[in-house]
Amino acid sequence: MAWIALPSCIAKNNFLLILTFLASLALLVYSASLTVKSLNRLASSLRLNRFLLAFILMALATSLPELFVSISASLHNTPELLVGDIIGSNIFDITLIIAAGLLFSRKAVELKQSTKTDALYMGFFGILPLLFLIDLEISFAEGLVLALVFFVYLVKLVQERTEIAETFGRFAKKPFSFLATFLLFALSVFLLIASSDTLVGSAVLLASRFGLSQLMIGFFAIAVGTSLPELAFSIKAARENMPQLVFGNSMGSVVCNSTLVMGIAALISPIKIVSRFEILLSALFFILSLALFLLLIMFKLEKKHAVPLLLAYALFAFIELYFKF
Repeated sequence: MAWIALPSCIAKNNFLLILTFLASLALLVYSASLTVKSLNRLASSLRLNRFLLAFILMALATSLPELFVSISASLHNTPELLVGDIIGSNIFDITLIIAAGLLFSRKAVELKQSTKTDALYMGFFGILPLLFLIDLEISFAEGLVLALVFFVYLVKLVQERTEIAETFGRFAKKPFSFLATFLLFALSVFLLIASSDTLVGSAVLLASRFGLSQLMIGFFAIAVGTSLPELAFSIKAARENMPQLVFGNSMGSVVCNSTLVMGIAALISPIKIVSRFEILLSALFFILSLALFLLLIMFKLEKKHAVPLLLAYALFAFIELYFKF
């Protein structure tokens, strides 16, 4: 993918650079929402299991911003930016997004045992790239392992939760409708590529201009911005009393980010990290947030359980910013 160079009049002007960053972030969120809508139409027509819909299609769609930002970051040789984006997004997914879902839920949530089992898988997949980063590098081979893990688990989920023959039968009944929706999906993906490319370029310039590390930009500005589609979807699903969509979307996003997104980025260019302290600190916070999430889902969840998740993210943000400044 070609790198979209910013015009010199923008690159040299702080105000225009910030506006470009915000505009590309807004376009990224909009294009991600458009992608979600198109995939949602496909999934609704195929009548897929709700959790499977959220875990695979919705999570994959809402992880596309992270995917394209990571591809752009790999091509531009900014590995700390993509690692910060992925870890920051994962922490956001299992704290703020789940907390928002609980706060907007109309009644207490009690998850099925199968969902709790999937949460354990998610935890393993979330930690796997962090284990690869112990030597501060994710190699091509390790990236291949991450990508393969995603597809193997995807096949396992589909086989366990859907009747494949019936799904393809519904597809055959309305091929032109599916084609139109797929074209809408292709357009939204194009917008994702263009906006993420510009987003990474402006983020790198902002990081150097204001003395912020690429990792810090990835943790907060991009990670939060690219997670907004998941947040909006989860709030809507909670209001409509569909908690399985909230948890499926959040858990699926973590799996996609940690395996598919990180894996593809490493396949394009090996991920080599310089700042050991910042990676260790963020990895520790992800593991603590994950432990809190896994503990909470063992209970019948109410609005009050959103508080520790909110506090966990607030503590993460405070300590990251404290050590920076």
